[in-house]
Amino acid sequence: MSKYELIACDLDGTLLDGESKVGEENIAAIRELSRRGVYFVPSTGRAYSELPRELILTEAVRYVIYANGAAIIDRRTGERILFTITGDALDSVRRVIAPYDVHLAVRYMGATYVAREGNNPEAYRRYDICPEHEHVVTNYAEEVEDFESWFSSVTSVEVITVFCRDGETAESLRRELEKLGGIRTVSVAYNNIEILSERAGKGNALLALLAKLGIPKGRAIAVGDSGNDIPSFDAAGLALAVSNATEELKARADGVICSNKESVAEYILRKYF
Repeated sequence: MSKYELIACDLDGTLLDGESKVGEENIAAIRELSRRGVYFVPSTGRAYSELPRELILTEAVRYVIYANGAAIIDRRTGERILFTITGDALDSVRRVIAPYDVHLAVRYMGATYVAREGNNPEAYRRYDICPEHEHVVTNYAEEVEDFESWFSSVTSVEVITVFCRDGETAESLRRELEKLGGIRTVSVAYNNIEILSERAGKGNALLALLAKLGIPKGRAIAVGDSGNDIPSFDAAGLALAVSNATEELKARADGVICSNKESVAEYILRKYF
């Protein structure tokens, strides 16, 4: 019998294959893990509304960590634990971002919002937006006509996703943001900055969920592929990087498993359970 009771698994680049699908073998493995009393918890930068249909339809997934750990939802009861950016922290972030030429996507109330003029292939190429983010925004985001006015009016956000035109601009903006209080930043690409509450993050969310469920840290597995999964690795007893993960993440992992083009959940079921 395995000592592990919970698996926090990243989606894009990890559980999802090259076509952003979960796959039947993964769904079968998640159901089997649930039957054995193991929580399989998607832990994603996506908004809740952007979860793949296959995961939404399976009752084997009860808890979801989403918006890069800004929120946890109990799908059975509807209860949410939120760690959002509000008040002065949000005002400061908006002020710092304003002078920069960037592409923004804002995760708010479980959905993603983007400027209508920024939701097209030309904009994605202009800001060298990674394919995973392009897929999510294209297929799930709500388009806003006057995005600047809308963004200035919201009083609480889960995550602000920023793509800059180059790495130098991203680094300059990151340095400015790191001077602010109340927030933290993570990255999934050289020109990307994910801005979230200092209380948020996949690691803090995982620790909060483990505390809620009464599961010790040592009985949790974290699985991922990029830098925003490092906090999850620190919060789990076993950290697993997929073989297509960044070298930085592999160096932080306890083990390297199959790639996301194989069946990650099925692999973990076979090897660790």
